[in-house]
Amino acid sequence: MSKGHFTPGKLVAIGNLVPELHYGPFSRDWWYYSDSQIQDSNTYAIPIRLGFQVALKLNQKHFIIRIVHNLENPNTPGFICEGEGINSGVCFSSSAAINTIYGRVFGNKNKTKYPGATMLGFHDSYMIQQMLNDVDFRFFTICLYNITIFIASIPDNNNYEGFAASFMYKYKQKQSVIWQKIEGGLFSISIFQNGEMVKQFQDITASSVWNQTQLLRNCDGIDLFGINHPLVQFKFKE
Repeated sequence: MSKGHFTPGKLVAIGNLVPELHYGPFSRDWWYYSDSQIQDSNTYAIPIRLGFQVALKLNQKHFIIRIVHNLENPNTPGFICEGEGINSGVCFSSSAAINTIYGRVFGNKNKTKYPGATMLGFHDSYMIQQMLNDVDFRFFTICLYNITIFIASIPDNNNYEGFAASFMYKYKQKQSVIWQKIEGGLFSISIFQNGEMVKQFQDITASSVWNQTQLLRNCDGIDLFGINHPLVQFKFKE
């Protein structure tokens, strides 16, 4: 933890939930797991909202940090910190944005480092409640076959139409996003690398579509979709 003097972030703009970001193939990058005890924050995630802004006070100087699209990959969040007429530029993390501008304002010899998530309020119960405003479905994870599966959508029906989940795995020796969805009566698997879809498979069952991929051949396809997991089944019945 930093030993510098700071005032916790004050909410300026709540920002927006964007369906294609928060519930799409790259949704895992747009949610944060807090260590707060509020509403099972260790199980259910908090949205990283596009356009979210907080005001900070570091060593008696005022700054604004906001969430934008990452310039290198617009499907992932970027963070900008501004103050004293200086801009951090778009950074990959809130910590990088805050510490970059802190170094520029107070001098690079200053070794003070600030934890970005804390500065954004991601561990503060009031701020978390604000970020959860208008969230109809709260992203969560399950673990099967030592794989963390991100559940992005659970439909309000009995045939699983609209269900979506993803996880990270290698395809042709390259780390990829494996995006699974049930739509139009078909099970589909889309594989993304560097933000672009490189392959898609479709079939009438989870097992048959996974057989097409030639990946994880010792695993049950319906398990990889996550549908049979107890927590997912519980959410279907809510």
